[in-house]
Amino acid sequence: MTFDIKVAALIVGAGSGTRLGGNIPKQYQLIDHECSFAKCIKFFENHPKVSKTIAVVSDNHESLFKEKCTLSSDTETVFGGADRMSSVRNGLNKLLVDEPDFVIIHDAARPFLKEALVDTIISKLSSYEGVIPILKISDTVKRLDGPHIQKTVDRSLYGRAQTPQGFKFSSILEAYKTLKGSDQTDDAGFLENMGSTILHITGNEDLFKITYEKDMERARLMAKTSLETRVGIGYDVHQFVDGATLVLCGIKIPFNKSLVGHSDADVALHALTDALLGAIGNGDIGDHFPPTEKEWSGISSSTFVEFAVEAIKHKNARIINADLTLICEKPKISPFKEQMVKRVAGLLQVAPSQVNVKATTTEGLGSMGRKEGIAANAIVSIEIPTG
Repeated sequence: MTFDIKVAALIVGAGSGTRLGGNIPKQYQLIDHECSFAKCIKFFENHPKVSKTIAVVSDNHESLFKEKCTLSSDTETVFGGADRMSSVRNGLNKLLVDEPDFVIIHDAARPFLKEALVDTIISKLSSYEGVIPILKISDTVKRLDGPHIQKTVDRSLYGRAQTPQGFKFSSILEAYKTLKGSDQTDDAGFLENMGSTILHITGNEDLFKITYEKDMERARLMAKTSLETRVGIGYDVHQFVDGATLVLCGIKIPFNKSLVGHSDADVALHALTDALLGAIGNGDIGDHFPPTEKEWSGISSSTFVEFAVEAIKHKNARIINADLTLICEKPKISPFKEQMVKRVAGLLQVAPSQVNVKATTTEGLGSMGRKEGIAANAIVSIEIPTG
């Protein structure tokens, strides 16, 4: 199977999500630093075999969605309908503009997706109309008759369906167009009613659906135990030359000297970039922006920080805090600290309370004490998924 085949993902999150409780729907409640909807979107955006992602959103939750979920340029949204069937249909119609070969349909309340499982679904779709994950039932299964037991049934004939479910796009679109299915609780049911053969593969217990508070507690516990804290450290130093201004933490500071060095010679942002890259084991500023290349001459050092922040996001990690220390006799840093904190927080996409900028001297010792330049230390801590 070759992957010039187009695969789209449709994430359905237009439900009210009220059974969980809380002030907002379950798909928008934070599990760690992200909600379930955002986790699902990010998974499919980063999946190498998925070329298009559509998020199905309630029009009542539009502002909440924008607050909680960040989208890449290739991800689009569509409003859902009165029920799940209408919401999926709206999403499928949206995909008609750039019709894919296959579509993966997933519930926004199942955040712990597995790349290997999605890969298996995609690989099997060349031979089947639909492929869905199923969990076997280990408990004895009884058929009920009101308050009484009617009989024990063969549990090997039954399974618990999960999402994501994969389909040939033309097949599931036709099923949704031609069949009424208000009694269907998953998408495969529509193809079943058309007589299509649906392949089942082994599901994953981590793909549980968040419905009640106990499910959210389980999700938060899983997220907590699957994260680790890492620390990155950066250091840089630049020499003074004659000038009228210098740049520190992205802020232009009037001074009778300038700094000489890579780009705009912002020693603080250089140290910060190295700390960010160090936290994810991704080399240093010189590896990605060699000072020998003319294209980086005079460029704002914010470019380097933004690159490092995107690299951290690509690892599904988040920045916890950043602490910067400027080492110099002059200029005086305190009048500019508030501006520096706000600027760095903006670059890191965190709150100002997560950033600290401070300054110290060397009590007249060494090159810094002789007022020959400025040095900077940066320490960054991040939270990153293990494995």
